Amino acid sequence: MNTALTFYFKEIFSNKSEFVDFMREYEVADMDNAENRIFAEYIFKIMFRKYHNSNVQYDTIDDFKCALANILEDEFDKYKKQIEYMKKLHELTADEALQVSTALSNSANNPNSAPVDPLKPFDYVGSQVYSIASNGKLLGYVQALRAMPNKMIGEILLACSGLFKTIIPNEIFIFKGGKFQ
Repeated sequence: MNTALTFYFKEIFSNKSEFVDFMREYEVADMDNAENRIFAEYIFKIMFRKYHNSNVQYDTIDDFKCALANILEDEFDKYKKQIEYMKKLHELTADEALQVSTALSNSANNPNSAPVDPLKPFDYVGSQVYSIASNGKLLGYVQALRAMPNKMIGEILLACSGLFKTIIPNEIFIFKGGKFQ
């Protein structure tokens, strides 16, 4: 028995393949691209967890899908790129997190050989300044932790929150000496 006022999210998209088909049909992103398909399945997963028993704001499924497609088309690439960068931050090694900067300055009147790697110190140079700035471990780790983003799941959920109804149940309030409904 359906008790939804309109439709539940889980009735519109009961599994990730239906969601991917929707993304393809409404041309939100290229679903023949494996990376986009995997990311669409990820978005379905987080939306399903949050909204599976939520009523949609629309009278027809097609109206809901059109509104969702507009939001996802606007957010999909940005959110995908944010997740990509966030993963790169999480994969930083301890040495990469501790190093702040590297500076190299060379001055030579007549170097005897061409440099093998111009970003490394030269072997035979008239004058050279090479410095690496790094934090202490405590400061480096604290800065890395502060800069470490979360998965930003809330952004995509917040962007879609207006698509769903909020139903406030009747509650009984008790005041001094009596009931009030």
